[in-house]
Parts: sequence; C-alpha cells; structure tokens
Amino acid sequence: MPTAVSEPVTFDSGATVSSELQVNGRRVVAVTTAVAWTTADISFEVYDALLNGWRPVTDMFAQRLRLTGVPTTESYFMILPEEADRLVANTLRLVSDDISTGAATAQGSARTLYVGLQVL
Repeated sequence: MPTAVSEPVTFDSGATVSSELQVNGRRVVAVTTAVAWTTADISFEVYDALLNGWRPVTDMFAQRLRLTGVPTTESYFMILPEEADRLVANTLRLVSDDISTGAATAQGSARTLYVGLQVL
C-alpha cells in the first residue's frame, strides 16, 4: 500500500499564490484547507524548468484543475478531482482564484494549508 504524507504550504497576507512545495514525483491527492479562508477557489501551478516559469495545471480541455466551494470558516480535507490522478511534478504551488472570472484572489491574512502527497 502506498504511503501518504502531508506537507505545508503558506499564503502570505495579500498573496494569491502559496509558497513552493517540492513534490519530487509524489502524487498530489488532497488539500487540507485553513480554518479561515478568503472566499476563493484553489487551483494549481507547476514549475516548468524548460520554459523557466510557472504553468497552470489543466485538464484535457484546457480548464484549470481546481477545488471549488472551499470552506471559509473551518478546515476541510478536500480530495482532488479524478483528473489530478496524473498530477506528478517536481515543484508545485497553490493559487487562490475565482472560478467565474479567473482572477487571482488575495488572501486577507496569512494562511497555512497542507497538501496530501502519495509516495509512488
């Protein structure tokens, strides 16, 4: 049976992206949300060393992979959608954004979330 671990990422106050997480080939399976969260969805970006920049994680229809309906007043363990089953990267960060507009959404205070990773 594969082993799972949980690694923290932080959003600084006013930030729209989290700190970087070294995934190192582990599969991303869940996110544990913060107790307080400014209303926003969570999407994902991976670092592309060949192009020297961050790229959004999308499905085969070029739609961002995201967690929607993120609770704003309590912590939840949110399982990623089925499409995330193939999300394996070296470096990842979370993005606070609005599904209806695609705009980045700044967090009102510092937040710590935990990313569940499955060791392959």
